[in-house]
Amino acid sequence: MLECRLLVVDDEQYLRDKVSSNVDWERYNCRILEAKDGYEALAILKKEEIDILITDIRMPGMNGIELIRRAKEEKPNLRVIVISEYADFEYARESLRLGVEDYVLKPFRTQRLLEMVQKLRAEIEADRGFAEEDELMQARNEMYEAISRSSLPGAFRWLINRGLFVDESNATAIQKLGTVLKSGHEEDLDSEFASYCRLIDQFRDDSRALYTFMNSLMIALLSALREVGLAYDEGVAIMVRHLPHQPKENGSPEMLKEWLQHVLRDTSRLIKSGPQRRKARMMLEIKKFVDENYRKGISLSKLSEEFNVSAGYLSRLFQETVGQHFSDYVNHLKVQKAKELLQTTDQRMYEIADYLGFQDAYYFSAWFKREVGVAPTEYRANPRKTET
Repeated sequence: MLECRLLVVDDEQYLRDKVSSNVDWERYNCRILEAKDGYEALAILKKEEIDILITDIRMPGMNGIELIRRAKEEKPNLRVIVISEYADFEYARESLRLGVEDYVLKPFRTQRLLEMVQKLRAEIEADRGFAEEDELMQARNEMYEAISRSSLPGAFRWLINRGLFVDESNATAIQKLGTVLKSGHEEDLDSEFASYCRLIDQFRDDSRALYTFMNSLMIALLSALREVGLAYDEGVAIMVRHLPHQPKENGSPEMLKEWLQHVLRDTSRLIKSGPQRRKARMMLEIKKFVDENYRKGISLSKLSEEFNVSAGYLSRLFQETVGQHFSDYVNHLKVQKAKELLQTTDQRMYEIADYLGFQDAYYFSAWFKREVGVAPTEYRANPRKTET
């Protein structure tokens, strides 16, 4: 049973307490999050993977209808249950047009709410089942296309055999692979590899069962990569990299074991590097944003809101990756742009000041002299003076 994450939104604390306390949600593998208004709810929805939104209709600031509309724009597959009073019954029915799955009238029994949640959970599980099947087929197709472009030894043609589907009898043998790869524990990976070797030996006289099993392992491996935000192609590249160019034996179990060991170890290393790689990708996006918007008076707090990370974390990340404090980096960009405009244009000081986001020409001139050592008019007359 999958964990079901519920977000309960109501401006009245007693109602939130009623929903969270009157049912033993842990028993049903449900996790409850709470928000006192629509704005707080939207912030949580951006950070957390919420399965079901349970919201009141009448709330100050942002009512339930507006919250549902904006939440559905962000997450179209989000399930929604509306809580309303009898006087808002027609209003609640109108919300069904926004894709609300159900509504409950105050006063309500939490048991009734639990029944609604269980019903929606079943639908979510069914949808995820279809999605997982689609993901498996997508993985197979991407494997096929990527490996087909390479020079594939005959001993490894099973990698692109569309007729080899996951054998249910092997499912338990590969269920742990994704978990082990993502955990990064080498001892566990070695243990799994040893169990795979034993199965490969068992399939020694049944080539179809052997290649079906190996194919299933590769699908599980690719799915694990996708779950941590890496691309299928990165896993395929590892598979291809370790293919022997001229295998001495035609797909012998020994050769397959050696190949599998290399693939599993390299995949594990790739996943371990994932957080650092994602941090680098995020920093590239942040730096690009700053380079394009530094004139607009962006601050560290505004930047942290834009990328949904804390200002403290962003400050440390900037220092680690760029080698400068955020404010120093923005200052540097402004200095370089000011120098460029002074040298290449005849714009007046107030025009340059306005372009760079300064209050006035006087403040800009004082700032420029502090940063560069000479006044902007002096720099324009003799740019090389500051280089000596």
